[in-house]
Amino acid sequence: MALPAGRAVVFGSGAASQVRVSDARWAPRQLSLTAQADGVALEALAGDEGVRLDEVPLGAAALLQPGDELRLGEVRLLVALARPTEDVSRVRLAGAEELLVR
Repeated sequence: MALPAGRAVVFGSGAASQVRVSDARWAPRQLSLTAQADGVALEALAGDEGVRLDEVPLGAAALLQPGDELRLGEVRLLVALARPTEDVSRVRLAGAEELLVR
């Protein structure tokens, strides 16, 4: 999925999240991602317990770059550019299932 530049997208298990995740370990509003010129800003909305960034426990916030992998439970998100020539404000996220197909 492509992230809109400058607008936060909320991920979580609840119906109010813009991206709904079917995993009991995710809070109703777990985290938000915002595409910026210098990367993707991540904010943990429900604490950082269990969230890992490139296999390292996540703090409350981080600036993600292409190639970074975010994981919570069975869900993995990989940060990638939509096209290599575009800036990071056109960031794309790929889920584990999509990565296996490529």
